[in-house]
Amino acid sequence: MVNWQPDRMRTLPSFIKNMETKFDRPPPYNKLLDLWYDEIVARNYSRRSLTYGTDKLPAIPGIARAIGGTWTAKYYCGIWDIGFAEAIFFMRNIGTMAAPRPKDQEYRCPSWSWAPHDFPVVWPRGIVQKNTTELISLTGGAIRPSLGSDHYGQLRAGYVSASAQIWPLRLKRHKPDQYGRTIPTWLVNRADAPVGWCYMDYDEPELLEVTALLCTVCTGNEGYAGLVLLLRKSERFEGAYERAGSGTVGVNAPGTFQMAGIREVAAQWLYAIVRIPPVHVLLV
Repeated sequence: MVNWQPDRMRTLPSFIKNMETKFDRPPPYNKLLDLWYDEIVARNYSRRSLTYGTDKLPAIPGIARAIGGTWTAKYYCGIWDIGFAEAIFFMRNIGTMAAPRPKDQEYRCPSWSWAPHDFPVVWPRGIVQKNTTELISLTGGAIRPSLGSDHYGQLRAGYVSASAQIWPLRLKRHKPDQYGRTIPTWLVNRADAPVGWCYMDYDEPELLEVTALLCTVCTGNEGYAGLVLLLRKSERFEGAYERAGSGTVGVNAPGTFQMAGIREVAAQWLYAIVRIPPVHVLLV
């Protein structure tokens, strides 16, 4: 992890230069990714309360440009194309809020970015440890900046296209516990057997079925597991999907009762999914 504090934001270019001197070359990708996602976004910008939610991306173009100038990675609305499969797998930081809010109707930027959301985010690095295989392949993307802006600033629209395996799953929701804490939603298959858990981005009790996009398969803390992005059909763009949440398969939900047999059922689900042909998915 890069040792960097948010109050050093104004000296970020010199900080990156010092990193280049330390490594005698541009900083390794993993160092820059840690700097961006864990320090700048998770610990700083995603926790900020802005008067206008649409200002979230335009607030950090200088920092994004400083990091972008050190490598050839493409920048898509707060997400870099390097490590894209794990980058879009962020979750609500439930330690800082009790429950998700209703979904906004105002368009800010693509749903697979952390920027359109008003909740603090976290990347659950502990779930992905070793032997990770990315199963989503980024095949293209484009963004349309607002008038007078560039691709680092305010946007009018954007998308990415990917090749990935997808499969329908159902949601089994739980009410908050007696202390008001959010309990993870279970992901169940057609036989109503739990295969994993998730946190939804918004409070949408009417949403009962989702499309699971398999991002990675890995060896995690509790064995064979997969990371899934949960999608819903877009109401704005025909034939496209929007992010609805994120979750894991093959791992019991933290802080809840343990579901017997979840690893075995999930392993069978993963075995079947990774063998189906990937399809073209448009994410907006």
